[in-house]
Amino acid sequence: MPEVSASIDLCALEGVRLVGPFLARAVAGRNDREARAGRILAMHRAAF
Repeated sequence: MPEVSASIDLCALEGVRLVGPFLARAVAGRNDREARAGRILAMHRAAF
């Protein structure tokens, strides 16, 4: 398994932390733009 840097781990953890409040809302309410935007931001943070 390849070594993973601490900064990558921190980005992934930040993405998980950010998505928490928005994920259920985004799934339940397709028109909840704030929740969908929060979910996208969390995915972006987790990727970088």
